Amino acid sequence: MNVLAVLLVILLAIIGIVVFCVWYLLGKVGRYIGDNFGGAKNLAIKVVEEISRVFTLAWHTVNAWFGGHKVSTRDVGHLFQQRLANGEFRVVGGVFSASGQVRQQMTWECSELDDELRRRLYGRSELTIEL
Repeated sequence: MNVLAVLLVILLAIIGIVVFCVWYLLGKVGRYIGDNFGGAKNLAIKVVEEISRVFTLAWHTVNAWFGGHKVSTRDVGHLFQQRLANGEFRVVGGVFSASGQVRQQMTWECSELDDELRRRLYGRSELTIEL
């Protein structure tokens, strides 16, 4: 019985040390993020911006966005493509009412376009989409 009690005390001491170390390291990481990135929120925003720069924009992503933002059966979608100086793409999608009022707008910045989106935009910078 004494051996089990000693092993339990040792196990609890090890767990306590591990918890303290994790707590200490998380505090250090939190202070580092706060000091260098302006907080976790700003770090998360920077990470998302970097990830979005290296992804391939797919036609199904754009088409799904348009489908989710249509309000009326008479709404029309417009897609604008711009090649940036750094070689990346800026694609802006807008849902417009029949009177031309902007209902929703979305901007994607990406490193490349998938084959279907490239085919649909081939040779032009603007595309009208019937919703």
